[in-house]
Amino acid sequence: MNAAHLSLAEHAARLRRRELTAVALIDTCAQHHARMEPRLNAYKTWDGARARSAAAAVDTLLDQGQDLGPLMGLPVSVKDLYGVPGLPVFAGSDEALPEAWQAAGPLVARLQRQLGIVVGKTHTVEFAFGGLGVNAHWRVCRDTGQNPT
Repeated sequence: MNAAHLSLAEHAARLRRRELTAVALIDTCAQHHARMEPRLNAYKTWDGARARSAAAAVDTLLDQGQDLGPLMGLPVSVKDLYGVPGLPVFAGSDEALPEAWQAAGPLVARLQRQLGIVVGKTHTVEFAFGGLGVNAHWRVCRDTGQNPT
């Protein structure tokens, strides 16, 4: 079966059985991102280098038998409304919000405690006001209707 069609639970199980590495998973995400992002415009911020570094650290811990939770080693995208330390928050506006907004809230903090890997931040409508996906400051995200594999 194509790895893109596996559930998160199966990816997590393969990581723990060491049939899959976190680095390989991140590399696959990066390949899909490079191929699809020009058409989709889904990401405001892509953090592939930091994600790959985090994946290498996760692999070291998994090789040592450490498991910090079900999200460990899994790539995750975070909407650009949420703070992720080290990544700007635009919340769909035309300027980055003050650095204090980068602080992790409960959701991102829990993800980070389990060593889930934030690969980037996805676009949002300005300050999450609206449901049509239209943003005057950033190009509209597109659905190509194609499976990204």
